[in-house]
Amino acid sequence: MKLKLKLVSVILLSLLLEITNSFAGTKFLTYEDAMKFRAMRGQIISEDGKYVVYFTYPDRGDYSGHLYSFEQDTTYTVPLGFIPKFNKSGEWTFFVTRPAAIEFENAEKEKPKNGLAIVENATGKTTTLKNVGKFFESNDGKWIAYEKSDFTPEKPDKKKKHRAVGKKLVLRNLPDAAEIELSDVLAFAFDSTSRYFAFSRADKDLTNNGLYIIDFDAKFALPKKVKDTEGKVIDNLAWNNHKTILAFTAGGERADGKTDSNNLCLYYPSASILDTIILASEIKGDLVIPSINKIDWTEDGNRLFFGLKHYADTAEYYDKIVYNDTNYYNIDTILTQTQLDMWHVKDPRIKPHQKKWWAENKDNTFAAYFDINTNEYVQLASEVCEDVTYVENPNYAIGHTDTPYMYASTWD
Repeated sequence: MKLKLKLVSVILLSLLLEITNSFAGTKFLTYEDAMKFRAMRGQIISEDGKYVVYFTYPDRGDYSGHLYSFEQDTTYTVPLGFIPKFNKSGEWTFFVTRPAAIEFENAEKEKPKNGLAIVENATGKTTTLKNVGKFFESNDGKWIAYEKSDFTPEKPDKKKKHRAVGKKLVLRNLPDAAEIELSDVLAFAFDSTSRYFAFSRADKDLTNNGLYIIDFDAKFALPKKVKDTEGKVIDNLAWNNHKTILAFTAGGERADGKTDSNNLCLYYPSASILDTIILASEIKGDLVIPSINKIDWTEDGNRLFFGLKHYADTAEYYDKIVYNDTNYYNIDTILTQTQLDMWHVKDPRIKPHQKKWWAENKDNTFAAYFDINTNEYVQLASEVCEDVTYVENPNYAIGHTDTPYMYASTWD
């Protein structure tokens, strides 16, 4: 019996030693390993088929951008890069760069901001720019315009607290890396031919407000201010790619500095002609052309889509009331400072639903278009059919409404 027990012990010991030896040097999966596994996203093949871009990221850690050249069988890596984009000429790749994960986690108040990496596809040479907001490039591959996200514009007077104030913009020539810095830029756009760059300025005092054009074909590419746009809030720039015409909205201010109803204008840069095609006073009913808008041309360049909104949606502005013995019981004064919620059981949307809906849809507009051949505008959407979807097709749009289903959506 003792011999059998010894034999069993020897066998078990041998098996244990064999198992131990078989796992010697083997690394087991840990939580840290799982957090470092990298996923691949954002794959894009260039139009000429020479390059592919993508980015990888772990569950916890830093992102990484990658540009692969089929011709050279080489991969260029961009640290912290994600959301890649080829420029239209295929010569450059842009990666938005995220802050380092540890740096971002440790920052308590002022979190580090995204940047931009510019990669020359042929060589893999990378230029990294810090604190970059939105950016756009010209079609010819020579220029890029980007906002500086670390710039805080000066605030206007408190009475004009809603006045639009622009940001700092940098116009960069990609081949030679030269840069032009522009201040107080509210909106900007390259035309499709890459000859013109348009931008509007809005500063805290309205002193430099207006529309500016840069002609890259000129000997000195300096901004030229468009006459008769001084002091106005210029926004929603949209180039007509077929006819090289710039459309935009131009409006004045009300008491609190918010832009009131706008004119709709066209600028012809080759002839330096400014044309106001719709005056605010010409809009029918109680509608206005609001500053928060979407301006688009049809593909043939003959119609310009824009949005209309009820003037009542632009809330009246009241100065803060300072009560005294003469106005404390004044009904008109009291009513400017109060709110009352009332609704009926048959209302399509009850007040709590209306408030929620309004927060998400307060900037919606009724679609309309202007025909540059007939010099007339046509309103497409209204309360009967609120939403009209259009594309570049000059002949058709699709309208839809949820009015018959409001009551059910509120209560169900």
